[in-house]
Amino acid sequence: MSGSGSVATVALVVSLIALPVTSAQLIGQIFATAEGHRRCQASVIGDWAKLTKRKWHWTSFRFETIVSTPVIRLSSAVRRDIGTIISPFGLNKQPLPDYENSQDELACWISLLREIEKHTRAHYRLLPRLRLVETLPIVENKSRSWDFMPPEVVRPFASTTAGDMAILALRLGMTWKSFRPEEGLMEAEGNGHVLSATLVRALGILVRYSKVSTYDDLLEGQSPRLLFSSFVETSVADKMRFGYLDFDSIFGSPMYMKIGDPQAVYKLMTEIDPSNTSINNLKSMEPSLYGFNDVIALVSPWLRYKGMTINGVPSVTYDVLGSTIFPAAQSVFYTRLKDHSQSLDGSSKFVKKALQAWDTLDQKFPRLWKESPSREWLFEEHPGHRDVVDFLDAVQDTHEQMSKLLLDFNYISFFEDPFLWNLVKVHITRATSLKTRAQAAVKHATRPDQKSQLSPQWIATSMELYWDDIGYYQDEMQKTYGADAEDVPDAWILLMFRAFLWSRGHEFDTSRQPLPSKYYGSQIPVYIG
Repeated sequence: MSGSGSVATVALVVSLIALPVTSAQLIGQIFATAEGHRRCQASVIGDWAKLTKRKWHWTSFRFETIVSTPVIRLSSAVRRDIGTIISPFGLNKQPLPDYENSQDELACWISLLREIEKHTRAHYRLLPRLRLVETLPIVENKSRSWDFMPPEVVRPFASTTAGDMAILALRLGMTWKSFRPEEGLMEAEGNGHVLSATLVRALGILVRYSKVSTYDDLLEGQSPRLLFSSFVETSVADKMRFGYLDFDSIFGSPMYMKIGDPQAVYKLMTEIDPSNTSINNLKSMEPSLYGFNDVIALVSPWLRYKGMTINGVPSVTYDVLGSTIFPAAQSVFYTRLKDHSQSLDGSSKFVKKALQAWDTLDQKFPRLWKESPSREWLFEEHPGHRDVVDFLDAVQDTHEQMSKLLLDFNYISFFEDPFLWNLVKVHITRATSLKTRAQAAVKHATRPDQKSQLSPQWIATSMELYWDDIGYYQDEMQKTYGADAEDVPDAWILLMFRAFLWSRGHEFDTSRQPLPSKYYGSQIPVYIG
């Protein structure tokens, strides 16, 4: 009896041990049905792992892994409260958690989010208030089932769109070396960042982000604002990155033009000048758009933030350096303006106010008005920073003053187009031949003073030709658009002065060319893993 009792005891003990072991194995196998769950832990997706869930399915007797990852998009400041928003960057939210770059298993969008947040916080910290036109990067929570992850994907991915990805990369200081999302080609680098894309079967475009250097390495002691906050971030500026130029409200109903590439420029000029004379002029001086590119400063709304040194704007076309950028042209314009005012003997209130406003800027800011300040002056650490801010504010106020004066001219002619837009069309049509005419005039100049202008010599001469063309503007406005020829000189002077002010108040990013216009607002999905 004692022997059989011992055997029974041993069997009972073995059974008691085997039961929890077998149960544990069964439970482990059940939890193991949650495919991909181990790839959604904190070491891979950081704090987003807290949102990962297992969902039980009785019909298949298994767990499904539900992972939450961000959808990154740009939204206007006024609409930032729409959707399931986790955190609008830079708006009184706690910073995103920091992670060591040595964590190779970390999803790359964690680092990308951190860099976007750093940029946005630095940018919007400088603004006294948000305007309705600002576009903010925001994050929405998106739940995804691991059941539908392609085999090639080993980490949960975030998502955005091709249009927003293009803008975010540019804001971080990258330059797009290739941007053809429909072909799966997206490659950008710069400012210590690298983006590259591959096509993943059953998914689409998968972008890989990496940071290859630190800001300290890049700046070498300079202010981080050089990278973070020098460019305007509004819907108008976003459009400029794709070659779209919005019109200022003084031109009437909302309008825009597409000028990002030669074909777009030629199409616009065909509509304005069906004779193709303008197109032939432009083709003869490719890739220069001198004269035509006056249209940017003539029609664009003011973009700079008042009281701030955030005045950088994207290049809206492939050549943005028009006549109103050059001090030599500005000097000639002022000289001719004074001569014109004297010839009128003060009979034009518009010319009188323009000349007074010009003299006021020249008296208050003699050096800054005559030559653009260097980029270093825009940083708070520079001793001349406050003077530059005051100067840019005065330029902005004068620009607004000229805009109000121009409203007196913007009546609708018989042909239904506003007077001011018709005048701009006449101006740029004539201006397409300006460079050729100016260079020829300098080449055949006989007076020494005509050959002593600032380099290039023809810049100042081109502004002389503009003034000489006022009679042409009057004739064309009356003949083509039925406008009152007497209004043309005053309106043209105000428009050009206003264009000089716009050029002085903004600085183009000439290092990056506009992206193809068709991708503005593109909703092509882009996944970041």
